[in-house]
Amino acid sequence: MVSGQAEAAKACRCPIVGGNLARAGELSITTTLLGVASSPLLRRGARAGDELWLWGEVGMAAAGLRALQRGIGRSAALRPSIERWRRPRALLAEGGKLVGRARAAIDVSDGLAGDAAHLGRASRVRVVFDAERLEAALAPDFLRAAAALNEDPLSLALQGGEDYVLLAAGPAASRPRGTRSVGFLERGTGVVLMRGKQRHALNGSFEHFAAGASRARRR
Repeated sequence: MVSGQAEAAKACRCPIVGGNLARAGELSITTTLLGVASSPLLRRGARAGDELWLWGEVGMAAAGLRALQRGIGRSAALRPSIERWRRPRALLAEGGKLVGRARAAIDVSDGLAGDAAHLGRASRVRVVFDAERLEAALAPDFLRAAAALNEDPLSLALQGGEDYVLLAAGPAASRPRGTRSVGFLERGTGVVLMRGKQRHALNGSFEHFAAGASRARRR
């Protein structure tokens, strides 16, 4: 964990200063980051009619976590997902390219559906995921991992977390190269999945204080 923090700090040119000592039965590392942003891109600001963009490969970390929890990490189909869970990468450069194009954005750490709800709530709009577009945006490595786990890839992508991909909203004409259109925003509240004319409400993401919530150990 410490070596991973050191690599991330070096890449971001952000020194690690100080620390906190405590005694417990398990290892706990708490990090506080302080900084400034010249052009912050907030969760609020999206409008009804905006397109919904995804930047990055969603679902990979969740698949890796499930593989470790089930003790099947030696499968070749699961190795990329396990590596993605153990060594996440923040999309800092990609986030900078959203400035001036997106009206609102959020990084996906607690699940695509759950973090989309945060963006929608802050912007006072309803988030609509297009099932066909989202399925087309799923990476081949992730689809192989979902098959090896016998999991529905769309459900895993929507409910899994810790990918740190970016979800943003803005005018369709402003969508940056590298992002995928996965839906749109409209008047209303909540998050829904649309397939054709059918709509299904989406609820839930990782709950930090839920009973039994667990994380496999990163190495």
